[in-house]
Amino acid sequence: LDILIDIFSGRDDVRLHICGLTKEEKKILKFKERSNIFDYGRIDVNSDAYLELVNKCSYIILPSCSEGFSTSVTTGMLHGLIPVVIRNTGFNRAGDHAIFLEDYRVEYVNNKLNDLSSADPQDLFKLSRKVYDFAQKNFRLEAFEENFRNIMTGLRTEI
Repeated sequence: LDILIDIFSGRDDVRLHICGLTKEEKKILKFKERSNIFDYGRIDVNSDAYLELVNKCSYIILPSCSEGFSTSVTTGMLHGLIPVVIRNTGFNRAGDHAIFLEDYRVEYVNNKLNDLSSADPQDLFKLSRKVYDFAQKNFRLEAFEENFRNIMTGLRTEI
């Protein structure tokens, strides 16, 4: 998040929506209010406020190399948000349903944001739909239960 705050603090052409940031984390990050950075604090993913938020966004970005498979990213994907994540942090199986960052340095991520912000809206819509369908098939509780049942009975399926 510190990388994203650094980048978005120097830009006015893109907006960053942050969920789940605590007061303590804000202090550590030396978070400053900006007109293009929105902090929602903890937000209920089953609320209308969350639905309004995901409808404003195209991407869910997590440029962290120290966190594994993030349920916040999968939750965003279940709503059609396109994941932008570091390679080898648990999302490799998503294949072409994710955008992979090869580096976490500010300059690299900033350049990637330039590419993402200039994407064709029709291409974004198509990818968002693919992400949504993939997530519905693979990340819903029913899919987890089926995969778990298959593992326990010796039938294994791949996603």
